[in-house]
Amino acid sequence: MSSAGAGLAEIVGNLVFMFYALVGQDTEDPSNIKRFYSMTDSGGPWRVYVQQVTSKLVDITPSSINELIKVTSLLGLNQFTVS
Repeated sequence: MSSAGAGLAEIVGNLVFMFYALVGQDTEDPSNIKRFYSMTDSGGPWRVYVQQVTSKLVDITPSSINELIKVTSLLGLNQFTVS
């Protein structure tokens, strides 16, 4: 336990951002923040490499995703301070 106000620190900021978003968006929808990524040959965003090292050891390595997070419009992006 600590006394009131002594040694307390803010863990998470007090800013809240509100915006409109859709799943499966493209460049023409009204979302404000969009996440674009390149698809793999299998149709998903991830590649997974499996390599047999020994008879009892298998390396499974996920690849990094090629993505871009973009704010396309500030008109509908609202910022609030919570106190």
